[in-house]
Amino acid sequence: ALRQVFVSMLCSFPVGLLCFWTGSPGWFFTTLALVELFLFNTQAPVNAILLDCVPTNLRNYSMSYNVLMIHLLGDTPSPWLVGQLADWITPTWGDHSLHMALLLLYTWNLTSIGFYFLPWFFYFRWGKTRSYGLVP
Repeated sequence: ALRQVFVSMLCSFPVGLLCFWTGSPGWFFTTLALVELFLFNTQAPVNAILLDCVPTNLRNYSMSYNVLMIHLLGDTPSPWLVGQLADWITPTWGDHSLHMALLLLYTWNLTSIGFYFLPWFFYFRWGKTRSYGLVP
């Protein structure tokens, strides 16, 4: 599951960068659809990993807290953060400040690629020989 998430995130990043430099709406929506496909391809494995790491009686709470944190850390601050960043870089980029703010925030996906690579790497390096106390 971790490999699928890592590969999907790795594929989504360069395709997402193409969204910012496409000149036609057709190419923009095509690349945007591919990015969404890759990003949503990560949801089922992440949820499976989350459910596998908690006791059976706490699985409903873990999913609800997962959704709560996704919205608190993702959906809630995003509009404000994009606006603040665009206002901050307006003197430098002028009319393109919103475009550059979105591009700078999109590069945050690089951290998620790293966060998904490290567990995958360490699992295959040590996970088969050690027990980490995860629920069977």
